[in-house]
Amino acid sequence: MSFVHWIASDRPIPEVEPTGYRLATVREMMDLGVPPGDARWEEMDPDSTVLYAPDPKAVNVFSVKKCPSVPKSLQLHTRHRHVYALQVELDFEAALWVYIADLERETHIEIWNLRDGQDSDNVSVHTRYRSRSALNLADLEFPFYDNRCLRIG
Repeated sequence: MSFVHWIASDRPIPEVEPTGYRLATVREMMDLGVPPGDARWEEMDPDSTVLYAPDPKAVNVFSVKKCPSVPKSLQLHTRHRHVYALQVELDFEAALWVYIADLERETHIEIWNLRDGQDSDNVSVHTRYRSRSALNLADLEFPFYDNRCLRIG
């Protein structure tokens, strides 16, 4: 099982799409002269779609996506009804710090790190509370092997 990050909020918060990627067909990739990966372009269906990063240095894999409903693993742990899937590949703390700084000061959020697929009735979650004014970068350091929640208000 893996761990999943969530943000729960007392109000809607901005969604963030990952950037730097582009969808293209195999034919377009060949026309652009993009070198193939493990499979040769000629061996693939020319109308297949692939994900491509024209400039790998410009890729931002930070994303915040609204969940259509509160995930089962969170239902017993939060009262907030605005829940978002959080994905961060690199610099978790720094990316989250910048995102939180841009939220309205009145917004109360919870950042969750929970084991995916674990029975939510029997989950022990280490919870910390921080005011927005007392929050620092070290507070956002989550061990990725433990069920955790950071409540920020």
